[in-house]
Parts: sequence; structure tokens; C-alpha cells
Amino acid sequence: MPKQNNTQKPQQEQLPVKTYDAGYLWDAHSIAEADLAWCDTAISDLKSKFKDHKEYMIKAYGAHEAHFAQIETF
Repeated sequence: MPKQNNTQKPQQEQLPVKTYDAGYLWDAHSIAEADLAWCDTAISDLKSKFKDHKEYMIKAYGAHEAHFAQIETF
């Protein structure tokens, strides 16, 4: 009996192709915008509190403004 040569490759399973529309990009943009708005609010609050604390430290303890120069660049 002749040998059977099975050269057929098993069929590969086709994965579904994901499609995206502009709605997905809009969602990502909205989330990023909200996060950046929150960051801006947080940084503004930190700057305001730093200014208040700096003034207090200068008046209460006689600290020189040079001590705050490096953090002021933030």
C-alpha cells in the first residue's frame, strides 16, 4: 500500500477584525481633556497654597526668599 503524503496545512482560524469609528476617538479625547482640566486645577491650587505658605514662612520665621527659588520654578 502506497504511503499517503498529507501536505495540507490545517486551516488557521480567522480572528475578527476590530473596527473603530470617530466615536471612539471622541471618547478618548473627552477623557484626556477632563484629566488635563483636573491637572490644571490641581496645579493652580498647589501654586496658590505655595504662595500662601511662602509668605507665612517669610513673615513668621524670617526665611529668605532664596530658599524658595528652586521650588518656585515649578
